[in-house]
Amino acid sequence: QAALVQGALGRGPSSRSLGNESIPRQSRRAAMRALLGMFLWLSTPQCAVAIVVRKDAETTSGYYWPEARGKPGQYSTSPFTAPRNLTSATLAWSWSNGGPETKYGRAAHSGLVMDDKQSIYLSSTDGIRKFDAGGQLRWYAPMATWRLPALSDGRLYATTNDGEAVALDMETGKSLWTSKFTQHLDTDISGLMVRDGLLISESQGNVGGGAHAVAALDLTDGHKVW
Repeated sequence: QAALVQGALGRGPSSRSLGNESIPRQSRRAAMRALLGMFLWLSTPQCAVAIVVRKDAETTSGYYWPEARGKPGQYSTSPFTAPRNLTSATLAWSWSNGGPETKYGRAAHSGLVMDDKQSIYLSSTDGIRKFDAGGQLRWYAPMATWRLPALSDGRLYATTNDGEAVALDMETGKSLWTSKFTQHLDTDISGLMVRDGLLISESQGNVGGGAHAVAALDLTDGHKVW
C-alpha cells in the first residue's frame, strides 16, 4: 500500500523520472483525492463510504440510477454533489399507497431506479409504478415483486415472487415478454443486473428467504442462457 501511495504521488519506484520538471498541480490533487478515498475505505465501514461524492467521476450520461447501486462501477456513489443545507427546502411532492393491507402488503422494500428524464420507478409487493419528475403517476404494472428492477435501452426488467422475469416498455409500462425461469423467488431485498445482453438474477429461491443459484436470461425474449 505504501508503494502504491508513493507511486500515485510521483515519489515511489512506480513513478517515472521527470528530471527537473515538477509534477502538475492537478495530478497532485487527483492523487491526494485517491489517497483520501483509500484512507476512508480502510478506516470506515462500507456503509459510510457509500455517501462519498466522487468529484473526479466521469460526466453522467444515460439513466441516472439504472439498477441496484447505480451504474456499473459507481458502487452506490453518485457523481453529483447534493446540497448540504436543507433547512429552507420544501417538499416538492409525495405519494402514498394508502398503507399496507396486511403486515407486508403493498410495501416498498428495495428503493428506486431513475431514468434520464428524472422519472422514478418504484417496486413494491403489489407492483411497479412509474412517476415523472413532477410526481405524476404515469403507469402501474401489477405484479408481486420484492426486488429492485433494472433499466436498459428503453426497457424495465423485473422478476416476480412466482419465478417469472418480465420486460416492460419504460414509456408505457406495456409488457414485452414474460419468462418463467425458476419455480420460486425468495422475499429477500435484492436487485437485478444487465450486462452484455443478459439479465442477471437470483434463482431457485426459498420461500423463507435465500437462493441456491444465479441465472442469466437473454434480454430479447427472456429465455434462460445459463
